[in-house]
Amino acid sequence: METKLHVGWIGLGKMGTPMCRRLLNNNIPVAVYDLRATATKELAKQGATECGSVAALSRKCDLVFSMVSDDEALLKVGSMLDPAVTLVDMSTVSLSASRQVAAGRQADRYLRAPVSGSVSLAESGTLTIYCSGTQRAFAAAQSYLCHLGSRVIFCGESEEARAIKLAINIIAGCVPLLVGEAIALATRLGVSREMIVDAMAESAVSSPLIQYKADMLKSLGWAATSASLDTVAKDAGLAVREGAAVDLALPLSSMVRQVSASFQQAGMGQLDFFALSQWADSGLPLHDRMHKP
Repeated sequence: METKLHVGWIGLGKMGTPMCRRLLNNNIPVAVYDLRATATKELAKQGATECGSVAALSRKCDLVFSMVSDDEALLKVGSMLDPAVTLVDMSTVSLSASRQVAAGRQADRYLRAPVSGSVSLAESGTLTIYCSGTQRAFAAAQSYLCHLGSRVIFCGESEEARAIKLAINIIAGCVPLLVGEAIALATRLGVSREMIVDAMAESAVSSPLIQYKADMLKSLGWAATSASLDTVAKDAGLAVREGAAVDLALPLSSMVRQVSASFQQAGMGQLDFFALSQWADSGLPLHDRMHKP
């Protein structure tokens, strides 16, 4: 009979909460920890066991998932979690931070498992999950990952999953800038905003991302439905730094980072990242050209 692991979850943000809830809804007992006590209490109502610290959670669990905000948060988790516990990190972080965590853990006790998808896909359990680490670590987590994603892909035994995730994020970050230029040109040439958005969504250049954001592009309402501008700025910065480490210039990623930083400086970092599509609307200063929510 398969040994049932005691599962833990660290990080109950926009993505982590629905993902953890997926495990609970599939009758998997989960111990939870987050810096915000309100987040753990909400899941405790659905059967999760609250823990007051990473160390307390570590004592209860054999397998721990983490979905945290950045390198610093992951490094803290890695330093506080018992090295004998299998850590499955699903965050978007740098390869260098991931390597530091790996160096402090037993070889078979660390799986990199970043995800691709939106909050709605996290809620439905249809994320794409890229995994790298040892086959033993992958095997320990695989049955749980299948509740979180419709595609669970093993990519290699080192940092391959991190590299793939950053590469995908490069494309996602560039899309709103390209779409915004196209809309700006078409509308100045006399096409309605609704018509050009529909044309793009139905053309050969369409994608699930453009289709998903079509209504937002028409309404100019930028309440975040997926990644925020803050998140895209962070991810573009990660990509640029990783590129520099291997002597590779990434000019488009650098532009995404710079434009995102302009929005952040204007106090708009929490908007949906497709607000970047407004950048090309005019030559006016950012405050004058943005359609605020």
